[in-house]
Amino acid sequence: PEIRKEILEYTGATEADIPFVGELIQIKEGEEKWEFAIEKLLHNFGQRLIVPEAYYKQVNKFVQQTDLKGRIVYERYQSGTNLTDLLSCEPNAVPEKLSIHAKSEYADWVAFQISKYYNYECTDNLHEFAKKSYAISSSGLIKHGQRHEKDDRNRSGSRQHYVLGWDNSAKLRELIAELNQLEEEIEAYKKTESLQEVQLNHLNQQVKSIQEILRFTHFEVLNKDVIVAQIQQKEKEKSKLEKGDPTLKELQLKKENLQKRLESLNARKIEKIREEEKLKGQLNKWALQFKQCEDVLATYEGLQMDDKFAAFQLEYINKIGYNIDLDVIEKVRAHVSDQIHKKMNELNRQVESIKRQLHTAMLEYKNPSDDKLIQRFPDWRGDTHRLSLEVEYGGSYMEILERLESEELGEQRDRFKKYLNEEMINRMSSFGGRLNEHLQQIQRRVTELNQSLAGISYRQQPETYIQLEAREELSPNIKDFRSRLVNWKPNLAEYHLSKDDRILELSYIKIKELIDDLETKEAWRREVMDVRQWLRFVAREVKKEDKTTYRSYTGTEKLSGGEQAQLTYTILGSAIAYQFGITNDGLSRRSFRFICVDEAFSRQDEEKARYLMNLCKQLNLQIMVVSPDKTEEFRIVEPFVARIHYVQRRQNRDSLLYDMPIKQLKESMGTMDN
Repeated sequence: PEIRKEILEYTGATEADIPFVGELIQIKEGEEKWEFAIEKLLHNFGQRLIVPEAYYKQVNKFVQQTDLKGRIVYERYQSGTNLTDLLSCEPNAVPEKLSIHAKSEYADWVAFQISKYYNYECTDNLHEFAKKSYAISSSGLIKHGQRHEKDDRNRSGSRQHYVLGWDNSAKLRELIAELNQLEEEIEAYKKTESLQEVQLNHLNQQVKSIQEILRFTHFEVLNKDVIVAQIQQKEKEKSKLEKGDPTLKELQLKKENLQKRLESLNARKIEKIREEEKLKGQLNKWALQFKQCEDVLATYEGLQMDDKFAAFQLEYINKIGYNIDLDVIEKVRAHVSDQIHKKMNELNRQVESIKRQLHTAMLEYKNPSDDKLIQRFPDWRGDTHRLSLEVEYGGSYMEILERLESEELGEQRDRFKKYLNEEMINRMSSFGGRLNEHLQQIQRRVTELNQSLAGISYRQQPETYIQLEAREELSPNIKDFRSRLVNWKPNLAEYHLSKDDRILELSYIKIKELIDDLETKEAWRREVMDVRQWLRFVAREVKKEDKTTYRSYTGTEKLSGGEQAQLTYTILGSAIAYQFGITNDGLSRRSFRFICVDEAFSRQDEEKARYLMNLCKQLNLQIMVVSPDKTEEFRIVEPFVARIHYVQRRQNRDSLLYDMPIKQLKESMGTMDN
């Protein structure tokens, strides 16, 4: 782990970039029985590092030039490695009892290595074990072809030597339990040690007593009566001498005075020595502080520090409020240090706040929350997925910004503004204007058509005529479309004040969304772009006498066949007359006014049929009526027909056309009647 830490610091990689193999492998739940054996089998493989191609040369250089004070094994990983030849594994083989960290980019490579080199059968059946070339037992017996191996040296160490697994919670729980057990054993040993120390002290005391007794080799040494008698004899001799010699008494008094003086001087000496030691300690302390100050100043040697010292004194020293000398210098230092630490803490808080803001900005750039942005730039995450979210790598984002700016992004932004102002705004305004102009044109034509309809008698009792109304009645889709035709416009006054490019960009996005919808939603486009759909047409039957509404028609569903035809003929006929410029003097002008009606009277009564013929006459229309040879229908059209074209079929094979004026037909029919 220490060697990997040095490699990560040297290359700038993360633990996920250069992982241990063991960190990507974990025993499946329910297969704990085989954990010990598989750990033995994969122990060395799990301690290998995986080095991707991006860091391979740097790792080689570091390992080559560094005394690692240990051993390292690493595998070169190339992302283009073909792993299609993954080996199949038996259900009870080692690979089937392992989980590979799916989120790691090296998962396929690790699975391939295990399938190829560690495809060992897991069995405690010695008969099956003997049949397999590569097999392991749960106790750790490993068979490699003809070679067999079992290593129980670290079995007592349990999980503390395990290397597999990205989740070490079980290992931690076992280590904590082992630690608690060891602590209990230590406490028991301490109690035993304390008891043994008491016993040892007792034995030592007995030894000392025995040694003291052994010092006396003769009984006379222990005979206290003889010693007491000798002391009493000496005391008597001393008392006798003191009473008999006055000089001795005087000397004794002087001796006592000198002893008292000596004791007083010794006390003063001790006090002075203490004062001296205290002063020496203070002097050494000041000397050390002076040396520290010199070392600090030496760091800035050659720099002009007068202004810095003046600013420092103004900021910290002048605000103290009392004179500074050696006695209070430490107090001043502590005060200034406290103030500096407070400022440092505040600055650190600001730095952390800025780091959080920077991290948020980096995260938003790498993984934008705006779905519309991703829709506009589908490759966005593909271009940013390698960017790190650690704030220490913020320089990478700055490089991207500088590269964008160096690629004339500002010039492109100006071109975009010019295009939006001069092209898009004008074109979108023109687009909306044309639609509104079309709407107004329809309304004007309806007004003009009503003038023509006002001259056509629709009903005799009471006498009425038809008038059309075009009312604006918008569906939700059309209402939304017309709103978007207005709401895309940017607030140019606010933009010129704030210079905020987001105002123009928002307008551009709205225009683009509208254009995209028009291109992709065909049914929606047909609905909203047909200006006729913006209107609801109503036909009113108006009394000529008082101009009031007699009936209103919003459709023909509830009308009879004749009524439907009459209303349709009236509106269509009037529209044709208006379209081709047919007026009351139409007979005297060269104009196109021909219409053909097939089986015009098949669903009408005689009154409605005559209305159609009179309507065509009023509008000066040339009409061809196609009808079966029926006497009742001929009687209806006879007053209005100038020529007859009679079609006769022979033997259902040929047709003959007879063309004659109506007068000739009447004469022929009269001859036939006679």
